[in-house]
Amino acid sequence: MFDETRESPGSARSLRSSILHVIKMYLISNTKNGRLLDVGGGTGDFTEKIASILGVKEAVIVDINENALKEASSRGLKGYKVDVTREPLPFPDNYFDIVVMVDVVEHLYDPDYAISEVRRVLRPGGFIVISTPNLAWWANRLVLLLGFQPYFSSPSTRFNVGKLFRSPYERVGVPGHIRLFTLKAFKEFIQLYGFQILVVKGSAGDHRSCLLLLLDSILSLIPSLAAEIIIIARKV
Repeated sequence: MFDETRESPGSARSLRSSILHVIKMYLISNTKNGRLLDVGGGTGDFTEKIASILGVKEAVIVDINENALKEASSRGLKGYKVDVTREPLPFPDNYFDIVVMVDVVEHLYDPDYAISEVRRVLRPGGFIVISTPNLAWWANRLVLLLGFQPYFSSPSTRFNVGKLFRSPYERVGVPGHIRLFTLKAFKEFIQLYGFQILVVKGSAGDHRSCLLLLLDSILSLIPSLAAEIIIIARKV
């Protein structure tokens, strides 16, 4: 019944669409001819879309996956292999106008180090677009009441244990998330590292059922109940 966002082939369509929408709505006039950093940008397919919308003069990716970076390079994007949970970003202070982190922080052992590095390389007044799965998603609230493991969480690194409507042998569905945030925790985390929150949006997950997708889309209008949380913030 439930598809955990970004945990199966073809997932993240709703999230990507929502991120492009908020970027078009709030950032186009602020980043023209600027520099873009996509942290965890992988192959660069989504980075290209963001860079095109914003009209930036330079787009750079950092990721830990060498094969993904090779593909990004074939797209004409600059790529650097960096473990952002413990390695410094290879850029000078105040270099970028916008940093994007799409569902990255939940995978990091030390998200505090990563966000502090992001702040360092972002110019004063620069923007961060950051998203993460919501631990307090409405579906998680329901399954917890029934005694099941919340979606997006991973007690086992090999099996998807304890999930409603999930076989524990669905190894593809193990999300690998280390840190999970509620909306309140996510906002406080960002603010504590010197960012002013400008926009908070919710996004639905991807679902096989059209009815479930409709329900999730409606409830995700309330960010605290959404499957995904998207925040735009400014460095102050």
